[in-house]
Amino acid sequence: MKHITRFLAVLTLLALTNVGLHAAERKYTKDVAKLAAAPAPAPGGILMVGSSIFRKWTTAADDLSPLPVTNRGFGGSKTDDQLFFFDQIVPSSQASLVMWYCGSNDLNASRTPDDILKNTKEWISKTQAALPKATILIVSVIRSPQKREKGVLAEVDATNKALIELAKSTPGVLFADVNPALETADGEPVMEFYVSDKLHLTPEGYRRMTSVLKPLLEAKWKPSEVIASVSKVEKSSEKVEVTPLSIKGSEPFIYRKVGNVELRLHVVKPKSWSKDDHRPCVISYFGGGWASGTPEKSIGWAIWAADQGMVGIAPDYRTRKRFDTTPEDCIADGRAAMRWIAEHAAELGIDAAKLIAIGASAGGHVAGWTAISAVGPSTDDPAPTTLPAALVLINPVSDTKLGGYGGPTRFGNKPERALAASVPDQMPTKMPPTLIFHGTDDKTVPYANSTTLRDKLIATGNRCELVTFEGLGHSYYSSSFGAKGKEAFAKTQTDTATFLTSLGFIK
Repeated sequence: MKHITRFLAVLTLLALTNVGLHAAERKYTKDVAKLAAAPAPAPGGILMVGSSIFRKWTTAADDLSPLPVTNRGFGGSKTDDQLFFFDQIVPSSQASLVMWYCGSNDLNASRTPDDILKNTKEWISKTQAALPKATILIVSVIRSPQKREKGVLAEVDATNKALIELAKSTPGVLFADVNPALETADGEPVMEFYVSDKLHLTPEGYRRMTSVLKPLLEAKWKPSEVIASVSKVEKSSEKVEVTPLSIKGSEPFIYRKVGNVELRLHVVKPKSWSKDDHRPCVISYFGGGWASGTPEKSIGWAIWAADQGMVGIAPDYRTRKRFDTTPEDCIADGRAAMRWIAEHAAELGIDAAKLIAIGASAGGHVAGWTAISAVGPSTDDPAPTTLPAALVLINPVSDTKLGGYGGPTRFGNKPERALAASVPDQMPTKMPPTLIFHGTDDKTVPYANSTTLRDKLIATGNRCELVTFEGLGHSYYSSSFGAKGKEAFAKTQTDTATFLTSLGFIK
């Protein structure tokens, strides 16, 4: 009889366990199904996983921009819920960094810090198995007023202490403590950072959380080289640009470090290249309105240069969408790239007196600034020690004032910033020989800006040639203009070769 009673007790316990499991399934299955049915995030991005602190952070993508963030927080989930629904949430993301916030609801349900630690360890193991190259960032459980009222603040602290030790002992796992940003110097909660339930955060509370997490994410988010080499990443509504660590056919070099950001340039060497050479060098800057673009857009000119017997280099620079920067930062990076190239001329097999800057659109603006001998408009942009021997500017941004490209609106609505960045207003009397290409029907960058630049260069005794493409728009060389665009592209390359031959750079 005792054996039968014990057997029935075991069956009852199993049934209760299954009821709990299926209750969790019923509770969150629809929520998770919606997340799983949403458009897949771009590979190599950042995945947010966790409970309602993340779920209610509806502005996370904007707050953490330009980082490619996808929020998959659901319900008032506990750590065992995250384990139960793991396969629907994590593997398909192909994320290179996963950010986790969970455990708060466990404590509300009388789970212990040890329970949370055990489940978090299991979740980390599953994540590392599914995404072996991903970094994991554990966010601290918030010491909210609600936790204080429930009398579980000591458990919150014990949980965070255990998670800190877990991160220290587990490769690829980091810990971020957001509590100091939400508390006074005495460790008391700032009530305006919380909504009426005293648990979840107000917009200001999330801004405080952002101030802790964004710098850490910017420093630690590094997509794998396989992902980074993909030039076309499709997303549901827009293309997410990923900084290339390398580009096929070129050799990458780090030329500048700004904080935790490493900026690379990509070098293409001609056949029969030797370190003892003193070859001309083409430095090609991509366009994109200082907001978008990568060296994958400008590597074509570097390859073309190598085909002509020169060394070709396509530098990266910080853009707004990838690094939340300004046009002045683009200028500073472009000039720093030329400075680095001149300083490393011997190992690159080039002649520092034969540098040619080529740029299209906003890249033309950056290229134009490499020829300006004054201190740049950014705080970290000293006067250059080496200037280019020639400029080739393709539908270039030159005038950035009102009536030019963007005007003050691109410079925080400050006319003085727009003036300080304008090439014709800041260039010295002596400029290198310049070749400009521009379409007369350009609706993005006014064609008149290039005619004005040409006239000013010639008036001050400089050599300048303007090649005009009648009736063609901004990207006059694109396939959207059909045969005319193809012809314009061929003429751009041919005229550039003729121009550089006249200067003795191509034989």
